[in-house]
Amino acid sequence: MLSLLKKLKLGRRSDKSTTVVDKIEEVLSPFEREPFLAVVLLDGDGLQLYSYEPKALFKGDYLQRLFKVFDFFDRELKESFSLEAAVKLADILQYKSRLVVVYYGSYKFILARRNKLFLIMVLPGEEEIELKRLESEVGSALEKCEELLKDAI
Repeated sequence: MLSLLKKLKLGRRSDKSTTVVDKIEEVLSPFEREPFLAVVLLDGDGLQLYSYEPKALFKGDYLQRLFKVFDFFDRELKESFSLEAAVKLADILQYKSRLVVVYYGSYKFILARRNKLFLIMVLPGEEEIELKRLESEVGSALEKCEELLKDAI
């Protein structure tokens, strides 16, 4: 599965036909707008299927720490995460499709999971969002991405 996903990620076609990665980007492109500072889609193996970081604010720092929490959740949590964040992350790992908000520093992380897909969205901490509407949009987008990946296999 991992090698297939790598092929999907790297396998852009030169004949302008649409790949699964192109379709995933199309599904998630509505989130490529203000106020989102970053949007990342990961599969269950931690492979990055989609990334939107217009200002490259999180290179190797905040997002990497968050990835490590997903990767090593059953082990020791990193010091930089509060107990509240750990509880919320535990919540998201238990439910198939749910939106969780974690405040970290001056940022707000919106975390969503559907089966083996994880969506991480980053907003400025002071940004107000309508969670019900966003939960619906994100749930629908994750469902479409999951279907695209199933169809590709």
